Amino acid sequence: MSFLLNRFPIEIFHMIFDYFWCHEILHSFFDTSNYLNDILSNYDRYRINGQSIAKSDFDFICHFILPNQIISLILSDEKETPYQSELFFSDFQIGYYTRLRALKLIGLNDDGEEIFMNLHHVQSLVSLEINIRIDLPFIKQLPPLKKLIINIPSNIQFDILPSIITVSFKYLQDFSLSYCTLTALQHFFSQMPQLKSFKTSLLFFNSEELNVLSHIHQVQPTPINLISFSLSIKAP
Repeated sequence: MSFLLNRFPIEIFHMIFDYFWCHEILHSFFDTSNYLNDILSNYDRYRINGQSIAKSDFDFICHFILPNQIISLILSDEKETPYQSELFFSDFQIGYYTRLRALKLIGLNDDGEEIFMNLHHVQSLVSLEINIRIDLPFIKQLPPLKKLIINIPSNIQFDILPSIITVSFKYLQDFSLSYCTLTALQHFFSQMPQLKSFKTSLLFFNSEELNVLSHIHQVQPTPINLISFSLSIKAP
């Protein structure tokens, strides 16, 4: 079988690899032949899903794959995969992942403070999804994202705006946020000129804010490119 596989050009394998997660590729092709091992070592479009992966597979990936070979990454510190993010970045910090385009962080132990501190170095990143455990640390800068998803547990309530007040979102096109205040909504509309899709739930702490909402269109125009706007209301 390995002899037959060795006859296929590299481009064919790259096309196949593009459809699978990193651990699936390595399970199927690693040590099949020296030719395949060379292809695996030089392939630079790996997608890693740490949320659904065995510990042995995760450890092997950390030792086999280099940062500049990864374009998509999912990390989770939930009980099934404890301390995964810390282990993953123990050899190479986030700034070394220069080809990374999509990043999803799930329930990180420190809510990703160290990662967010250096994430602006990854200028290739266009999609970021954050599943917050308790809070969102202060984020001074982010790469020029086009898609941002922030998921907040329903039993946690806080104003997210102070954590991202200094971040530039001028290239953002798709934004989903579990909830935000009216002030945050106005800020987002004013700072996201390219926004095309926005989904959130407004969190109100008093009835006066509801009155402000009814007249918001008079004082805060929506982004001109906005074509999808999903809004629910949590009123007192």
